[in-house]
Amino acid sequence: MMANSRHWLVIFIFTTILFSPLFATLIFSLSTYWALTPLPSDWSYQWYVELATNSRFLHSLLRSCIFALGATIVCCVVTVPVAVIAEIKAPKLKKLMNMLSILPFALPPVVIAVGLLQVYSSGVLILTGTPWILIGAWCILIYPFIYQTISNNLKALNLKDMLEAAQLLGARSKTSFLLITLPNIRTGLTTGILISFSFLLGEFVFASILAGLSYETVQVYIYNIKEFNGHFTSAIVISYILLTFFFSISVTLIKNRSK
Repeated sequence: MMANSRHWLVIFIFTTILFSPLFATLIFSLSTYWALTPLPSDWSYQWYVELATNSRFLHSLLRSCIFALGATIVCCVVTVPVAVIAEIKAPKLKKLMNMLSILPFALPPVVIAVGLLQVYSSGVLILTGTPWILIGAWCILIYPFIYQTISNNLKALNLKDMLEAAQLLGARSKTSFLLITLPNIRTGLTTGILISFSFLLGEFVFASILAGLSYETVQVYIYNIKEFNGHFTSAIVISYILLTFFFSISVTLIKNRSK
């Protein structure tokens, strides 16, 4: 009983330390004035109402969603066929893809962003300050998530034998890919998409350096108004955390359903 009580005490302390800042941010976002008292002297939902009617915030959120969705789709279109080919026919290509999936974590995002900025700020192809360079850079960031989730899904399948059986029955390569490969990697692909999308919604370095104020995303918007009103900024942070929590729960449900 004593050991069990200690375990629960450790869990309680850890949970308190972990969620106290988040709880304080939530209280601050629901108040109009909070100083020198344990709890706010006045409560209000006005910051969330203002958030829902703030055109600049809504536009930045829409841009973030469009750019994140675009980068995720482009990365999936490029990565899925190559991952399938590497799993079935080219083991050496698989080693190369595993090595490339480490690079976005090995190189600091600032270094990658500055390098892209120097390459695409002059010459024939000028992309700095446009959404295209941001979408391309985000593809680099989410490639490990997309590839690893698909690769793990492929390892659990005997895909090579399945595709050979389909060819013996007269199915073409395109038909086999659409009707056999994609349905079987649906779980891994969906998980990778949700993780990538939620990750990109919180990306700041690439969005700030490569797109800047020309195409303001949510994180850039939060940075630009951080000194405007702390209550309003706290409401944005809480809303973003809830959105990320929704995607995390979705990934967990998908994994549990696949089991």
